[in-house]
Amino acid sequence: MLTADDFPQHRHMQNMPKEELMGKEAALAAEVERLLPDFVNACRDKAEVVIIHQDAFAADYQDHEYALLGKAIKFAGLHGKEVRIIGKNRETLKGASNPNCCNERECGQVRWKFERSQLAS
Repeated sequence: MLTADDFPQHRHMQNMPKEELMGKEAALAAEVERLLPDFVNACRDKAEVVIIHQDAFAADYQDHEYALLGKAIKFAGLHGKEVRIIGKNRETLKGASNPNCCNERECGQVRWKFERSQLAS
């Protein structure tokens, strides 16, 4: 498993002042809450795992969606959640239906998927 120690450019985070770290976390939370409210609700659920289909982000290879995926993962981690990414590339865009990835609660996991139109804002 990779950690911050594996990336020398991230080692300065260990020495970041608490106020600065809290400010960065607050800015992250505000952005994710604004752009991905359903994902935020899933992260605040009691389940330990949030499952998303890989097409939920960057199905058409948009750089800003790669960044948003990273922010979503970091937000989930701040809430003590594990994120699992399921599915095959562009599967949901081809009309394939996967009932196991949409807002179901089972086995202590939250399965989440949002409409791609939410990213347009």
